[in-house]
Amino acid sequence: MINDFILLKPISVKELQLYRSVIIDWIFNHHKKNELVFKAIQFLQEFEANKHRFPNFTSCVCVINAFDLGFRLNDFFVPVNQKFEAIHQFFKTQYQTDDVLKSVNLTKVFFLDQFILGFSFQMQKTKEEHFFWNMKLDEQLLLLDKITFDAPIPLTVDSLLDKINYNGIESLTIEEMNFLSNQ
Repeated sequence: MINDFILLKPISVKELQLYRSVIIDWIFNHHKKNELVFKAIQFLQEFEANKHRFPNFTSCVCVINAFDLGFRLNDFFVPVNQKFEAIHQFFKTQYQTDDVLKSVNLTKVFFLDQFILGFSFQMQKTKEEHFFWNMKLDEQLLLLDKITFDAPIPLTVDSLLDKINYNGIESLTIEEMNFLSNQ
């Protein structure tokens, strides 16, 4: 799936100028939900289904080009933030250097609905970007409302009139007939 995310054309920060400060706050407080901003971002996301292996899932993801924001890995450590220690260790080991904090740029931020899905970082003077999942994502997904199929669908006059229109009045149940009688 990560390869699918990388194929998405990122939305430029210039296109999101109106939401810039909210996005910056969201990046550094990535445990927050921000559904309204996501809807605005999603409107701008370009998507070509034929390029993706998992198009149904990837079409729900938005990505912004965060490079122009100018954040480096050290910005995520002030104040000390242990959540990004794994990313620090990865770059330190991968590039065998101790000067990682000032040499690694935040390049992209990936959003899934109201949550930050992950981040992409890149060592300066290299072309390869490295994707890292949002470390709070699993906790956030566990807090989502559960979907159940045994909850009854609330009756409305409009839905029942639609049912009569498509299937005839004989398709109504006793409960639906009683509901209409009481309206």
